[in-house]
Amino acid sequence: MNGNPEKINSRDIQAMERRKQLLEAAEDLFYEFGYHATTVRMINRKIGMADGLIYHYFPDGKKELLETIIREGGARFLSRFEPLNDSSYLDMPLKEALFKFCIHAYESHISELKWASIIIKERNILKDNQVEILNDIYKDRSGWLKNFIEKNNKWGEIGKVDLDIFVWQVTSVIYLALLDRITGINFADSNYKAYFKRMIDSMVELWNK
Repeated sequence: MNGNPEKINSRDIQAMERRKQLLEAAEDLFYEFGYHATTVRMINRKIGMADGLIYHYFPDGKKELLETIIREGGARFLSRFEPLNDSSYLDMPLKEALFKFCIHAYESHISELKWASIIIKERNILKDNQVEILNDIYKDRSGWLKNFIEKNNKWGEIGKVDLDIFVWQVTSVIYLALLDRITGINFADSNYKAYFKRMIDSMVELWNK
């Protein structure tokens, strides 16, 4: 090895903490007031930082903050699915495994509720590369879910089906519950666990005919 890795000093730690504070403040304000209604000054005031310093951490200002929130929020969201790679899920009946998947996916979104809400509310201002990040996240989870269903269907709980359509149906169930939570409009049963169980039971039985 050539030399030692550079040590992180107190100034580096302070800079990382400031960056984190700025992102959290911006996410809170974008969520509460919307991207356009949130000013750079509002973000600075929220964390007690002098005007202008935000550009030291994010040279493109508010625009760069939004891009970073989407990118880093997406990475956090994907990491929340790691527990589902546990092999114990393969020993469950398909209905039980899908029910647990829906609960986990829904609660993972709720853990990133501000991030998810900002994406929905600000869809019209997202750039192509930002939309592509979100598409990649969806494709990653859809492919994972398709594989998950194939592996968990070893007892033949569903017959020969179009797995893409089955995945779309499961995904739609989750996002309908999320829309209910985000908008306050009663798209689904307010008891999300009861809603997921009822929908999964119905879908698996339907696809088994």
